[in-house]
This record gives sequence, structure tokens and C-alpha cells, in this order.
Amino acid sequence: MTLASEHIEISNRFPRHAEYQFQLGDMPQTPEKTCGAVAHYLTLYLRSVVKRRGWRNRSRIDLSHIAAQLVKESSDPDRIRILFNSSNSLRSNFYEN
Repeated sequence: MTLASEHIEISNRFPRHAEYQFQLGDMPQTPEKTCGAVAHYLTLYLRSVVKRRGWRNRSRIDLSHIAAQLVKESSDPDRIRILFNSSNSLRSNFYEN
């Protein structure tokens, strides 16, 4: 299995896990699984952009800078903002329970 196919498989599996955790009432795991799905999907896209452009991507701060740059360049900046902010909110929900 290639790295790309692993990310696709995980991003497809995590929403089902999130729904299951939600039904069980496991609120910390619900956003974590959802955030994980988004993260794996974005990883595929961002890796190709980062590699092509030679950008640094080693931390969450780097990811914020990348998202900000993509917002500036995008023909649909609101979509990128919404996805990025939603991912961050889900991650915060996990850590704040």
C-alpha cells in the first residue's frame, strides 16, 4: 500500500469511527476522529503543494502559514478558511474534552 493510498483509506475510515464514537457518547473521540480524517486528506494535498514549492512543513505553525498563503492564492478562500478552522476547532474540542 502506498503512502497516498494509506492516507485515503484512513480519511475514509475515520468518519465512520467518529459516528460510532458519537453514538457511544464518547465525545472526546468524536472530534478527534473527524479531525484525523480531515488531517489525512489535507496531508495528501499539502504534501504535493509543499514539495512543489519547497515550503517548510514541520509543525502546526508551518501549517498555519501554508493555509494563510493558500487562502491568499485561492479562487475560493472561504473554503480553505472553513476547512482549516474547522480542523483546528475539532482538535481543540478533543484536547478540551
